[in-house]
Amino acid sequence: NRMSHSTSFRSQSTKIYFQSLRSLNMLTLKFVNLLQEAEGGILDLKDAVRILAVGQKRRIYDITNVLEGIGLIMKISKRRVKWMGTMPGENTHELTTRLKELAAELDDLEQKELMLDQQRLWVEQSIRNTIEDCSKYLFHTCLNLEHIDFQQFPLYAFYKQVAIKYCRAA
Repeated sequence: NRMSHSTSFRSQSTKIYFQSLRSLNMLTLKFVNLLQEAEGGILDLKDAVRILAVGQKRRIYDITNVLEGIGLIMKISKRRVKWMGTMPGENTHELTTRLKELAAELDDLEQKELMLDQQRLWVEQSIRNTIEDCSKYLFHTCLNLEHIDFQQFPLYAFYKQVAIKYCRAA
């Protein structure tokens, strides 16, 4: 008799446990759907509690902690989260392909930036060399600075600033 009571209690608690898991699973699915349907994937947790009619706010926070831990959401503020996963109807393969394309484009842009930085350094060095080579003519150049048509140079504003700066320093 005692054995049947223990077995009955265990099967009852197992049943409650699985119902609870099923309930949490359903709540999680509803929460994710709510996130995916939210404008920009951003959801106020207070609204989620109200819309999903959750008795315990803690359950929503438990769900958000797990989703944040696996990278599906990001906390924007204390009460707001942003969905980082795929949206309904999106193909994860397409997103992966697009992500790879964007990464390749970023690498290409970084290479171009490095090349432009190097060219800028060369131009700056060329200007320094020219100024140094022509330093004996600096006084004459400064006197006639207003007669120079800087617009003939592609970077005329830059050259004019450099010339004025060096003339003031002289």
